[in-house]
Amino acid sequence: MTSTETSSLILHGRRRAFLRLRDGVLLLAEDGVERRIPVAAIERIDVYGPRGR
Repeated sequence: MTSTETSSLILHGRRRAFLRLRDGVLLLAEDGVERRIPVAAIERIDVYGPRGR
């Protein structure tokens, strides 16, 4: 079972970027920079490209 507070799910992006959910915050790591995005601050998510899901 996966907790909503800490997820083992890791989404991989381009150029070694990845996104992980931890303690109600999305951790986005890209080019050696880690950004913390509170889930409550996300209004919508747009996905582009032929392989977008």
